[in-house]
Amino acid sequence: MNYLPRLSEDTIRATLDDGKIAILYGPRQVGKTTLSRHIAHSIDPSYRYWNCDEPDVAQALSGKTSTELGRILGTSGIVVIDEAQRVTNIGITLKLLADTFPDLRIIATGSSSFQLADAINEPLTGRAYYTTVWPLSLSEITKGNQLEASRIIPDLLVHGSYPVVALRETDDIVKYLGNLTKNYIYRDLLNHGVIRSEDTLVRLLKLLALQIGGEISLSSLARDLQIDVATVKRLIDLLEKAFVIHRLTPLSSNRRIGVRKSQKVYFTDLGVRNALIGNLNPIDLRNDTGALWENFCINELRKQASIRSEPVNTYFSRNYANAEVDYVEERGGTLHPYEFKWGKASPRLPKAFRDEFISDPLVVVSPNTIDPLLGA
Repeated sequence: MNYLPRLSEDTIRATLDDGKIAILYGPRQVGKTTLSRHIAHSIDPSYRYWNCDEPDVAQALSGKTSTELGRILGTSGIVVIDEAQRVTNIGITLKLLADTFPDLRIIATGSSSFQLADAINEPLTGRAYYTTVWPLSLSEITKGNQLEASRIIPDLLVHGSYPVVALRETDDIVKYLGNLTKNYIYRDLLNHGVIRSEDTLVRLLKLLALQIGGEISLSSLARDLQIDVATVKRLIDLLEKAFVIHRLTPLSSNRRIGVRKSQKVYFTDLGVRNALIGNLNPIDLRNDTGALWENFCINELRKQASIRSEPVNTYFSRNYANAEVDYVEERGGTLHPYEFKWGKASPRLPKAFRDEFISDPLVVVSPNTIDPLLGA
């Protein structure tokens, strides 16, 4: 994979300069390895790289003393531990490395937050900083060029933003997306053990894919899948922690009341979503363009917040009269409402929203007004 500069690179370098372990989360195939190795090589060309998808590598790092780790490490000034969740008690291994070799810079990556986070949170309290690496952002692909962004958006809505796809590093996008879904998404989730039926997982993903932008019913999903609601909840939670989907909950005037039952589901990558339902037709031959555009815009805004390392709470808003705001960010105590329109409509902030909340003005994002998606 060719290296494309990532906007999170500065954050990761700053983490290493502060003497903390850089933990990189994110879906498989989004470029975590390429990014990690690029940074490591620029710091020390003789850096060590450990790919823990290799069973012997994972075993070699499991249950070792600091002396044994020192022999494996050698004289390298920086180490990349890829797919670190494969190492038994990885949190202890990372703590030993950090405590024994204080000048060593460490990058550890993981493709499922539910596996890596559980193993490292307690041992590495105060020692690590977490960065999520997403599929490529519109700004990264186009380097902020608005004309180029407008040109490629229709393709990104269909094929998604995985580096291999967006940078055209494969001649068969359909095959690549199919393999990505089957070999990584399904495998990782089935290995977690919540459910053993690939058919049930496939059916759930397809049902969610057909409902992007709409409120989902857990009980309805459970009936369709013939499983209990508790299992549906666990599966959706795992899908989110594996970076396949992400959820929005409704905005309330009392944000402390917790998560309501109502929620919307969006896909982290639209190429995966479209491959799941077997529809990779171009935009002008689809009837779900509005939903794709909404999903795409939300993804881009989430990537920007992640790159800025900015704490953001995200919601949608709908009252009993169905007055809706597509997306609301709460940043620094201020609400920022957004509407996403593929067509030429010029919506206004609903009166019900204005009566209940104090917010910044409504931002409307359309193919002709994409500055917010480029961080402008």
